[in-house]
Amino acid sequence: MFNGVEFVDGATDEFSGMFIALGTAGSDAFARKLGLYAENGIITVDKNMQTDIPGFYAAGDCTGAPFQVAKAVYQGMTAAYHIINKE
Repeated sequence: MFNGVEFVDGATDEFSGMFIALGTAGSDAFARKLGLYAENGIITVDKNMQTDIPGFYAAGDCTGAPFQVAKAVYQGMTAAYHIINKE
């Protein structure tokens, strides 16, 4: 169960869930603060949109081009499906 987040510097914050809007395409400061691998502003994800930190997902512009709403919606759906079904 998701209880919060621990940042790379050891600081913590508790909450039951989160959606992260990185602000602009390629803005990876928050992702890096979480310890996520982001090369050239692109967060690395697997086929289920999961990052290299189990339980953390990324979708949309932060995963690279093309920067389209349709892609973001599909990736968000893919992540949600994986979270619910753990396939």
